[in-house]
Amino acid sequence: MPSPQTDPKPSLFRAYNLTLLGAFALAGLAAILAVNLQMRSYALEGAEAKALVLLNRNLATHHYFSSQLKPLLFEQTRPLRDQESFTPQWMSSTYAVRQIDGLFRELSGLDDYYYKEAAIDARTPANEADAAEAALLRRLNADPELTSVSRVRKIDGRPFFEVLRRGETLEPGCLRCHSTPDAAPAELVAHYGPVRSFNRRVGETIDVISIRIPLQQAYAEVNRISWQLSLILVLSLGFLGLLHFALFQRLIVRPLRRLEGFADALAGHDGRLGETLPPGRRAEGELARLTEAFNRLSTRLAESQERLERMARTDPLTGLVNRARFSELLAQEIDRSTRYREPLALLMLDIDHFKRVNDRWGHPKGDRVLKGFAATVARDLRRVDLFGRWGGEEFLVLAPNTSAESARATAERIRASVAAAAFDPVGPITVSIGVTGFAAGDSLQSLLGRVDQALYRAKHQGRDRVCVIAPA
Repeated sequence: MPSPQTDPKPSLFRAYNLTLLGAFALAGLAAILAVNLQMRSYALEGAEAKALVLLNRNLATHHYFSSQLKPLLFEQTRPLRDQESFTPQWMSSTYAVRQIDGLFRELSGLDDYYYKEAAIDARTPANEADAAEAALLRRLNADPELTSVSRVRKIDGRPFFEVLRRGETLEPGCLRCHSTPDAAPAELVAHYGPVRSFNRRVGETIDVISIRIPLQQAYAEVNRISWQLSLILVLSLGFLGLLHFALFQRLIVRPLRRLEGFADALAGHDGRLGETLPPGRRAEGELARLTEAFNRLSTRLAESQERLERMARTDPLTGLVNRARFSELLAQEIDRSTRYREPLALLMLDIDHFKRVNDRWGHPKGDRVLKGFAATVARDLRRVDLFGRWGGEEFLVLAPNTSAESARATAERIRASVAAAAFDPVGPITVSIGVTGFAAGDSLQSLLGRVDQALYRAKHQGRDRVCVIAPA
């Protein structure tokens, strides 16, 4: 048996440490992943808040132009203004928002976001909707309940938080500029041309407000922090692992290996059973109690070994050879018969209707019948015959140097003796017997199988009889 130091199989200690390390690593990775996801969530919340500020600022500008500035200026400049004139600086809120947004970027230095009041067939090419914006604009006009969509979208491989919000809805006062080129101010047509943004309908959503806040820098910062946490985790696990290894070796592994070595010595030498192991210098608490329990086990094993050796070969009820010992001796006789080509017979006996005995008289009386039956059969056997209990009410007789036909006579003698005997308090009983002989090439299994078939035939043919199956 290899020693623990040279055993190639993984030790329990190694498996425990790897499991513990794996559990810590998984817990740490789960924590880092949770932090990463939470920080990404904060980045999205920040992007959403920034988009909302931009959106509300520009919507407020639109509202101010449309509901306050334009009506007032239209009224006050009516006597001074040619009806065909067009001044986008105060007549177009979209133009104003675009200009204000440009000034805001210039003054604030914030130029990392995307803002567009996107329209299909926009008068200004810069406001022309892309495919995603055009698709949402069509959905907005088809579904009055839909107001906005927000999502994380990758564009050219870069992540953006995108908000698409319902923009201006065409009102009757807007038709002069958006119905037909003939109805629009001549200067507007001259400025933008007679093709784009005409033939609109009242109630139509003209544009969608599209805002994109880049997330790449925020995500990069999140990943940087995650890598820092990972490094801290690796260093912490390394330190804790070394500390745990040193303590575990000193307090657990070495005392256990000492016990293991002693157990190997006991297992390898039967004569050492009963020896005890003195407690080690650091054997305290559970380990000390384990050593004491191990010593008690060694003592009791020594006591039990002697008792078991006696019990291992005999049936405790009848005193006959038991099944295990009978199988061992039968295998030896088969080998001898094979080697020396000597005959060998095997008898299997089964008490008829023995279950009725137990059911009517009880198991203690049934045990008395079994002991009486064994004694009756034994009187009809030779000294060289081997008689054993196979199990329950089944018994086997091994008859060396005996043919199957000679064994039939022995079986009939046994059957008659059993039928003539009286078994207190049951009275007479009968026995069915199967007989076979050894044939060249027989194994333990084949010989037992054939004698079992012979017994089955005896039972099937009415019991209280002998049935012989001759070897092939």
